[in-house]
Amino acid sequence: MRCPGVSTLSGESLVSYLLRLGHRLGLSPLHLIRAADWIKQGSNPNHFPGSLLLDLPKPQAEAFAWLTGQTAREVSALTLAQWRDRYPPIARPCPDQGA
Repeated sequence: MRCPGVSTLSGESLVSYLLRLGHRLGLSPLHLIRAADWIKQGSNPNHFPGSLLLDLPKPQAEAFAWLTGQTAREVSALTLAQWRDRYPPIARPCPDQGA
């Protein structure tokens, strides 16, 4: 499944983008998350790790980018990782980008 592109808004978060895209397509955000294969095999199909909203690993960013017609960089810019230097609680759960 590939979704028609919906442009991101300046300063938009991944959550609001999922809500807007889901609304436009008549799908739940969880359906989009499943389509991007963010839910691990064998785990609860109605739950995904909230850590993905903080920072998307490259495979998940690429999968969502393909799904939405964006680049992985555009998708990663929707996460909270960009704020880790200014807001320490975000930095704790995020893996080190340099590793």
